[in-house]
Amino acid sequence: VSQSRYKPGHVDLVHEGLGNLVSRYGHIIPSVRPGQEVKQGDVVGKVGPFGNNAAHLHLELRKDKGEGYSPRSIEDCKNRFLSPELFIRKP
Repeated sequence: VSQSRYKPGHVDLVHEGLGNLVSRYGHIIPSVRPGQEVKQGDVVGKVGPFGNNAAHLHLELRKDKGEGYSPRSIEDCKNRFLSPELFIRKP
């Protein structure tokens, strides 16, 4: 769990074996602490009412250890995030 980008309601996981990839889970109730190591199958948080929104999950796959601001354009998104097309199975 990333220590540098901790925000309430968010968990950033740095995937050491995948370069600088960070998976960011947002709008959750975290079950892990910054600096804690997690492995596949561990629960990192629970989707629940966070803030005034209905229960939902934001999942981002960020390049470069998730550094930087939130993207403001399509070009920023292409530079900072992995394409969802990488995770879609094609028949």
